[in-house]
Amino acid sequence: MKFPVFAKAIKKCDNVLKSYGILLTDILTSDNKNIFDNIIKLLLGLVGLQVRKYFLFNFLLIKLFQILILYILQIGIIDLLTSISIVPDFIIGHSIGEIVCGYADGCLTAEETILSAYFIGLALYESKICNSSMAEINLEFEKMKNICPSDIDIACYNSSSNFIVSGPTNSVNAFTSKLQNNGISVKKLFCGNIPFHSRYIVSAAIKCKKYLNRVLSQKKSRSSKWLTTSACECANVSLPLCTDYYMNYFLSPVTFTKAIHSVPKNAVMIEISSHSILQHIIKDSIRFTITSVALYTPNTENNNIETLLEVIGKLYIAGLQPQIANLYSTIQFPVSRGTPMISHLVR
Repeated sequence: MKFPVFAKAIKKCDNVLKSYGILLTDILTSDNKNIFDNIIKLLLGLVGLQVRKYFLFNFLLIKLFQILILYILQIGIIDLLTSISIVPDFIIGHSIGEIVCGYADGCLTAEETILSAYFIGLALYESKICNSSMAEINLEFEKMKNICPSDIDIACYNSSSNFIVSGPTNSVNAFTSKLQNNGISVKKLFCGNIPFHSRYIVSAAIKCKKYLNRVLSQKKSRSSKWLTTSACECANVSLPLCTDYYMNYFLSPVTFTKAIHSVPKNAVMIEISSHSILQHIIKDSIRFTITSVALYTPNTENNNIETLLEVIGKLYIAGLQPQIANLYSTIQFPVSRGTPMISHLVR
């Protein structure tokens, strides 16, 4: 928030969410350790639930609110990078990151992006979804295809030997335990009980389309620089970006490996996420001529300003020309007589 461009983006998102009773800036900058409890109670009021259901659903609500916050922070980061002349030649989204791609590509406004995230979360919350889990598995495709149980869907094709599965918790637990016993690398993913990119969220996807029809009034076509990770037919770049695209996207598997291999040589890839979760996949999949840099979204545990400036430094070393003066407010000349000189500090 020390950087004017980022603060302006957050304020823009704040104005959108105020009408829904969410005071974004207060939440992001609060020192209250119980802020999440207050948020959950607020969201429960928004969707009209009774207090007795609080403990049953707060886990899912936390996940959905975290997704909303992640979208907002990514909008701020995109604006910040653009302001210093770091403009992408290509854009790739992984799973829910596809919404933010719409903003980075200019198809969606900040308001449309935030409201899309809000209503997608609401659709998932209101839908009856079976107790579900997701897991990341490191296994060759042919083996994976042959041994994957019929009630579990392959949700993400990250690389030729890295996949994410989605399905009922009991089935996923049994499958992953069997794989681990055979020495296969498995990692459980925190998905908030939502089996993204599977047959089990059809009802949520239909409801999602209904909500998004209120938000996505404009039907702009994606530009050629947006390398979609959608496997559905509506992903054709010539077709307008609409509710059908996102509805089918959340039902279809993520073909990340296809998009990543479209990245040209000598590119610099910037991953904008909460924990740089794709770095190991990117480094295993792409050519050594590509530089990959992770840009964490802000959190309360790290020195966010230092982290951001270090990433900008890495981008400069990789050959980009970030205009770092644009991070700060414009200096008005002449400066006041009390401004100290810095020339004697230069060695």
